[in-house]
Amino acid sequence: MEEIVIKKIKDITDLENVVEIEKSAWVMPDYRETTPVHILKAIVENGGIILGAFDNNKMIGFNMGWAVGCNENRYFYSHIIGVLNEHKYKNIGYKLKIKQREEVLNFGINLIK
Repeated sequence: MEEIVIKKIKDITDLENVVEIEKSAWVMPDYRETTPVHILKAIVENGGIILGAFDNNKMIGFNMGWAVGCNENRYFYSHIIGVLNEHKYKNIGYKLKIKQREEVLNFGINLIK
């Protein structure tokens, strides 16, 4: 395993990979329970953050969330995280959460729920 790269994702192919990882990591029986790509696209185009964890350019994990509320009641809702089974217990989820925190603080938001 090379250095894990964590980055924001917006590309349709990466969003499709999010769906695959979500289905696998959460042991979903079919795609009806996953977040559809068009919703993922709407999230990233409207202030949400979806981060991907990449090992040698292959996405192996993700997390996503979005800002909620306004002014003093504003916070970031961290909705879901997933890592492929063969990459679990390697601190990838932790790295995703740390990067998410960094991105949220850059938005000027100090609370993640």
